[in-house]
Amino acid sequence: VIGSALDVLELYPYECTEQTVSRFLPNLETYLVFQEMGLDSPELETRLERTLKKGISLLSARQNEDGGWAWWQGNYESDPYITSYVLIGLLRAQEAGFSIDQGILQKGTEYLLATLTAPYMLSDAWQLDRLAFQHYALSLAGAGSLSGVQELYAVRDNLDAWAKAYLALALEKLSPGSSQAETIISDLAATAIRSATGAHWEQTHNGGNNMQSTITTSAIVLYALADAAPKSPLVSETARYLTAHRLNNGAWASTFSTAWTIMALNQVMRKTGDLRGDFAFAALINGAPLASGETKEQNWFSPVIGKIPLEDLYISDPNALVIRRSSGLGNLYYRTDLNVFLPAENAAALNQGISLERTYHLSSTKCTRHDCGNIKESKTGEKIIVHLTLTLPNDAFYLMLEDYIPAGAEILDTSLKTSQLGSAAESESSTLRETYEKGWGWWYFSNPMIYDDHIAWAVDYLPAGSYEVTYTLVALQLGEFRTLPAHAWEFYFPEIQGTSAGGIFTIKEK
Repeated sequence: VIGSALDVLELYPYECTEQTVSRFLPNLETYLVFQEMGLDSPELETRLERTLKKGISLLSARQNEDGGWAWWQGNYESDPYITSYVLIGLLRAQEAGFSIDQGILQKGTEYLLATLTAPYMLSDAWQLDRLAFQHYALSLAGAGSLSGVQELYAVRDNLDAWAKAYLALALEKLSPGSSQAETIISDLAATAIRSATGAHWEQTHNGGNNMQSTITTSAIVLYALADAAPKSPLVSETARYLTAHRLNNGAWASTFSTAWTIMALNQVMRKTGDLRGDFAFAALINGAPLASGETKEQNWFSPVIGKIPLEDLYISDPNALVIRRSSGLGNLYYRTDLNVFLPAENAAALNQGISLERTYHLSSTKCTRHDCGNIKESKTGEKIIVHLTLTLPNDAFYLMLEDYIPAGAEILDTSLKTSQLGSAAESESSTLRETYEKGWGWWYFSNPMIYDDHIAWAVDYLPAGSYEVTYTLVALQLGEFRTLPAHAWEFYFPEIQGTSAGGIFTIKEK
């Protein structure tokens, strides 16, 4: 479970501040659990060395003058929530014996203290939730205020489940054996949602501001439960829920949810000894062997994977998957996935809360954005303007936009030109449209990130409306090339997404 998720975190293509911490922190926690259990893992140690070294370097370079960190590199304002997460990661690394610049820690701590707010001054519930995270980070930094945490405890009924978990952890850190922490843990246990797949908690406030989802919320609660009540049946039930909701790549929906799920599962192993499994297992599909193995400690890091081609499955009849295990210590975690791939040209546009359209036109064409059409071929050496039109019915938090280019072309102009077209109701107004075409709204987007095969932008907050991003390609190689759909999604709620249609782009001889 953990090994494949760590792979996904390390290889994730984008490096926002949260993702930088999420790359090394769960790896560090896994490494520490193995050390505590007297187990060796050279692979973990090697991975930790490279991810931690790179992470500390990036975080050092990205710390703002005020001591805080923003979600993305560039001219973004510091954010107490992001800064709390960075401080937790760096403090945990220092506690594990790694060298961390004390100036960085001090500036980060001072920033959090300077931005600390009393609960009565906050009008929105999601702000109270953030405050709990901030108090938890400060408690780890040795700068926590018990009286401040108790003020938040007094309004705990207004907190989401994950924020209550952080509040319990902060109380226990500042006042070991705290009866208030025990009360919160008891309240969390009483509000668990049980189902056939296990136990979980759902966020009730706006999760977009705080990167929270059902998975992340459940993972953070599990982290606190495993620490405070490891013998509770909810511990194994929640672990089962989390493992049942992994994606087919072995991770969870976002880097933040993946990191906290790994840390929660590590806390479960630390408190229950679940890592020391001793049993044999096997999987069969329609009576034929699919996978088998034994839970030996030295093989923990390599998941057993079985694959079967789609054509080997029954089309009209049910397919029987049988999982077997022998008696012995430990839990068996498994999941099944069905992957189906379509040719790019057959991929239709998708709107799941975000509308995205992509068009091409030659730079030499005398036209406006509204009447350029959409070309499907060009000649070598010609410049192609790519238009990505993004429409949001609701405000979006932590949004990513990426576009993969035809393999025979290359991104020429990396400058970003963004204009807000207005809301759907306003878009028909020629006066507004002319105003927006002059470039209003460009400041929402990060500088473009240029890769060999695609280009991407990040936005920490984007109001509802329509936006257009343009960039330039140059056609280089002759051929017929598949164009993957452009993709926009909320980083921490990837189910809120949109894609353009796929297609074929042809480059002919000049």
